[in-house]
Amino acid sequence: MKDVKGSIRLGFEKAKTGGKKKSKKNAPPAEKKVVEKCYIFCAKEYPEFQKKCLTIMQGFEFDENNKPVGDYISAIRGAFEKKQAGIAMKFVSFQLGIAEQAGKEEGLKLEASFDEQECVQNNKTFLFENMPAIKEVFVM
Repeated sequence: MKDVKGSIRLGFEKAKTGGKKKSKKNAPPAEKKVVEKCYIFCAKEYPEFQKKCLTIMQGFEFDENNKPVGDYISAIRGAFEKKQAGIAMKFVSFQLGIAEQAGKEEGLKLEASFDEQECVQNNKTFLFENMPAIKEVFVM
């Protein structure tokens, strides 16, 4: 939720200035816009590359401690380009932590294990504290 809050604040500041970079020396400062509404879009399912990661991991056997048996790291790295492979490995590592605690089926589901929209709705007070300019928040 801290990351979401930070992203909201950065987006809010960017929206006030129209998303433009700082002006050059001697140029008049950009007019600040009044921003009173915030739209937050939530995903109902994982992006395609994350689904691909989970599908690859579902093909591996897991031991009694819910840890994968076999070289899953090479399988993930081989399925993606170098830059995206690093992101994929972080995601897989996170999901394996869930699998270790809750079981393979729970950790490798293709849909999120919680309702992101409901989570944001329930935490609006935290996400928008000290932001009195925002009058309306829409979570979609």
